[in-house]
Amino acid sequence: MATRGSLDLERRRDLWYSMSTHTISSIAEAWQLATAWRELAGPHPFRSPEWCLTWFEHYSKASELCIFVDYDDQGGLQGLAPLVWQQTAVHGRLQFLANGQACTDYNAFFVKDDSPEVMRRLVQAIDNFIRRKVRYTSVRVELDGISADSGFEMQLLEQSKELHYSIRQQPIEASYVLSLPLNFASLRSGFNRNLRRKFDRINHWFQTGEVQFHRTKNQTQLLQRMSDLVHLHQRRRKMLGQAGVFATQQFTDFLTDAAQRLAGRNQAEIHWCEMRGRIVSAQLVLLHEQTISTYINGMDPEFMAEEPGFSLVAGTAQNAIERGFRTYDFLRGEELYKRHWRAQLHPLNRLYLTPNCVVPLLYDSAYDLARNVKHFAQNLWSR
Repeated sequence: MATRGSLDLERRRDLWYSMSTHTISSIAEAWQLATAWRELAGPHPFRSPEWCLTWFEHYSKASELCIFVDYDDQGGLQGLAPLVWQQTAVHGRLQFLANGQACTDYNAFFVKDDSPEVMRRLVQAIDNFIRRKVRYTSVRVELDGISADSGFEMQLLEQSKELHYSIRQQPIEASYVLSLPLNFASLRSGFNRNLRRKFDRINHWFQTGEVQFHRTKNQTQLLQRMSDLVHLHQRRRKMLGQAGVFATQQFTDFLTDAAQRLAGRNQAEIHWCEMRGRIVSAQLVLLHEQTISTYINGMDPEFMAEEPGFSLVAGTAQNAIERGFRTYDFLRGEELYKRHWRAQLHPLNRLYLTPNCVVPLLYDSAYDLARNVKHFAQNLWSR
C-alpha cells in the first residue's frame, strides 16, 4: 500500500513532467501538429503524419491515440512519441502508430537534437501512463521496426532500465538497402555474369519498347494505378496459395489514402512495367531526400517466365539513378531477390518493455512459456 509520502512524490513527479509533456488523444489535434511533426521527425514517409495518422483513421477501432509530445518554454515542439494504446479484456499494449499489417520500418521517437533530457521526459510520461493502466490487467510497451543499435534504441533501453522495466529484444525480418552509383553501367558491373546477362536482356527490351517502364506523376495518376497494383498483388498471392494483404478492405483503404496524401507531397509514386500492351508488374514507391523505397509490389502470374519483377526493379533502379537518388531501400522482408541485387542487410528489432509489476510480469512469463511450447510442438511435428 502506498504511503502518503510516496503519493506526494508521485504527484510532484507527474506535475514536473506535465509542465512540458502531455498526451494528444484527439486525431483533429494531432493533424494540427502536422507541420511541426514533419520538421521534427525528418523526411522519411514512414515517420510522417500522412502515414501514421492515416493509419489511425482506418485502424482506430478499440484503440486510443496516445501521442506524447514535449515542448520548450516558448512552445516549440522538442519531442514526439507516435503511439497508440490497444486494450483487450486481459491485456493492454502501447505500440507505434502504423503497426501490424502496415509493416512500418525505422520507427522511433522524434527528439530535437537527440536530447537525452527530452527523451527522458517522453519515457517518463509513457511510464506514468502505463502505471495508471495497471490494475488487474497486463500491460506493456511493444515497439516494432526499430533500427538495431540505433541511438534511439540505446537511449530507450538505458532509460527503461533506470525505470526497472523488464526488457526483451527480438530480431524481426531485416530491411535490405542498396547503394546506387552515379550511373547504371556501374551498377551492372558489380554483379555476376548471370545477373549481367539479365540486365542486358532487360535493357534491350526497354530500348526496343518490348517492355515499357512508367511512373505516376501526381495524385490522380497514383489513384488510377493503385487498383492495378492491388489486382496484380492479389493474383500473385492467389497463385501462391496466400490471402494477400489486400484481401482486407481496411488495409486497401488505408494504403490508398496514405499513398495519395504522400503523393501530394511528392513522396509516393507507383512504378509499373507494360509488356505487349498489358501491365505485368507494379509497385508502390516511397521517396525522401536521396532514398527511394519499394513498399509493396504485384506481378501478373501469366508473365512470370518473362521475369516482370526483375524488369520492375531494374527500371526503378535506372530511373532512380537518373533522378539523383543514391539509395534503393527494399524495406523489410527476406525475399531472395534482394540478396541477388547485393543489397546490404539492415537489422530491425522489436522491443517488449514490461513494468516491474506482478500482473504484467506474470503475463509475460506465461506468454513466453506458451510461445516456447508452440515452437517445440512445431519442431516436433516437422520431424
